Amino acid sequence: MTQHELITNVELLPKLSLKRLSLIEDDVDLRAVIQKYYENWGYQVSTFGNAESFLASLPKGVDRSGNKLPDLIVSDLVLPDISGIQLVEALNRLQINVPIIIATAHDSVETAANAMATGAFDYIVKPINFSELKVVSGRALRLREIENKYWELRDKSQSESQYGHLVGKSKKMHELFEMIERVSRSISNVLITGESGTGKELVAKMIHEKSVRAKGPFVSINCAAIPMELIESELFGYKKGAFTGAIQNRIGLFEEANGGTIFLDEIGDMPLSLQCKMLRVLQDRMVRAVGANDSVEIDVRVIAATNKDLVSQIKEKKFREDLFYRLCVIPLFIPPLRERTEDVELLSEHFLQKHLTVTGKSGGSRKTLSKDAIERLKSHAWPGNVRELENLIERTLVLCDRNVIEPSDLDVILAKPGNPIYEGFKEMPSLDQLEKQYIDFVLSKTEGHKEQAAKILGIDRKTLRRKTND
Repeated sequence: MTQHELITNVELLPKLSLKRLSLIEDDVDLRAVIQKYYENWGYQVSTFGNAESFLASLPKGVDRSGNKLPDLIVSDLVLPDISGIQLVEALNRLQINVPIIIATAHDSVETAANAMATGAFDYIVKPINFSELKVVSGRALRLREIENKYWELRDKSQSESQYGHLVGKSKKMHELFEMIERVSRSISNVLITGESGTGKELVAKMIHEKSVRAKGPFVSINCAAIPMELIESELFGYKKGAFTGAIQNRIGLFEEANGGTIFLDEIGDMPLSLQCKMLRVLQDRMVRAVGANDSVEIDVRVIAATNKDLVSQIKEKKFREDLFYRLCVIPLFIPPLRERTEDVELLSEHFLQKHLTVTGKSGGSRKTLSKDAIERLKSHAWPGNVRELENLIERTLVLCDRNVIEPSDLDVILAKPGNPIYEGFKEMPSLDQLEKQYIDFVLSKTEGHKEQAAKILGIDRKTLRRKTND
């Protein structure tokens, strides 16, 4: 039968909405036949004579829904450059989650079955039976549609559990969301309490963004991160010549926040000597720069936060009681993650999608956590709360090559006695040796990408270069 006769005698599939197909076949005549068949089916077909040209055609930046990817891939098992199995492996590495059908000769069926074990959707035997191709392609499409529908429903469910920057479906978080709505409508000062890593600054930003001051500035300062001798000039500003190094006038953060909100994080660490001045600012709504003779009127809402028990601090004479009541007009408490374990899975999925692009592993695929991995996360105490969970998910994305994350992938990071990282010590390495081993491990997982490795290690790139003598 001639090529023309084959094309005209092929049973045409029903017309469908436009779908994208990538066809990889080095036989020009067969490629034309298959292309014509799928075009009659309603496909937009892109053809390639080898795997390299196909891989080069894949978009570098793929959105979460994978809308820039083909809906189906059909490839010959034996290609001029690499095998169909190697192509499937390459797609796995790129996190491309698109069904691929492998076409193979009779004597390579076992090899094609191995391709399925690697991740191919199915295979068909040459010479191609187009009725069989119709059935296999239809099943692949239905699977693709089911997966897309699942992710749409899951994303909708997540959106219903997301409040601005905050994520949570637990009763405690919904109570917090309701409080933020009420608080944002007022102009009173707010004191946010909660353990480190619970998201106090995110709550402060939400209050600001939902308030009448949303168009004004949101200025944040960590009172524990600034040296005692500098914090007053940072908050209130200074005049030229007020002290050594004051070579020009500088306004403080309170003036910068005029018309908006100032967020005083870790207010419990503010020195007592400054607390008196802070109290006066809250009472008079005036600030005086260091070295200035006159005060300046300000219009600023104050939101403070602390992970300390300020009531105990007051009893120990470490925090002024009058300042406490000025700040704590409206108290807000953020519960620790261990008290709302029902949010762990939701937060984990949120951070998985957030960091896929950051780690360069988006590729249109969906990283997921197995049920056992989710239970492993729920059983953890989370002393670092949501911040610790986000860091763990980001590191796992870089260190784990599989699409489904298992407990073993988490245990390397959630290291406790009895976990693999401890069991791997055949001897007792020094801290320097252990550090070098871990740096080498992270570099190998990031394929030598130093900027990404430095982020995982929590150091800057210069420090990494020094530690690796590079």
